[in-house]
Amino acid sequence: MLGKFKEILTKSFAPAVNVAVRIGLTPNRITVLGFILSIVVSVLIVGNRVYPVNLINEWQRLILASLTIFAMGFCDLLDGLVARKTGKITVFGGFLDSVLDRYTEVFIFAALIIGGYCHPIWGIVTMVGALLVSYARARAEAAGLKNLGIGIAERPERLAVLGVAILAQGIFLTSWFPTQNQIIYWTIILLAFLTHFTVIQRFYYAYKRLPKTPTVEKPDGKT
Repeated sequence: MLGKFKEILTKSFAPAVNVAVRIGLTPNRITVLGFILSIVVSVLIVGNRVYPVNLINEWQRLILASLTIFAMGFCDLLDGLVARKTGKITVFGGFLDSVLDRYTEVFIFAALIIGGYCHPIWGIVTMVGALLVSYARARAEAAGLKNLGIGIAERPERLAVLGVAILAQGIFLTSWFPTQNQIIYWTIILLAFLTHFTVIQRFYYAYKRLPKTPTVEKPDGKT
């Protein structure tokens, strides 16, 4: 959904890519850095249960968590740009990026559930939807479709929406605003519907394009 916007970001990130290359940051290192940031986000979200993070005010923790999510998004874009810039696009790099991305979202949604920012059922439904969005793409591409990056709630959109929601709730917890709000709660419910709708979009896209005829097995076992 953010494909055109991503093209604009790609051009504007050229200086950052050059800096990353000069200081020796490889795509895989940037991917791992993004994963580490997801752990930081999770700890900040459940900070009321973790010492010494619980010494930080909740609104400050949420704002820090949202800024860290935006930094994760930056890493998500930067690793691919550096890979193309340096010619280090590898199959393992794509595998590593995909696996750590899934861990990243599980950590964040689990933290929101544990931290009490959403109902466990909605949190689990959204987590499953996010995982299925990625699985639907991987399975369709394994079946022969290419670049199945379609849908209203791809990973960049999910991170952006979560980051804004967490930032907004952090701001509304300051002394200038009411202390009770449910911005994250309702955002998770919204994402629950959007993620599963995206799965349906990808299912329909695959249904229209993948062969419907049975695969015939040859005597030598090949199809």
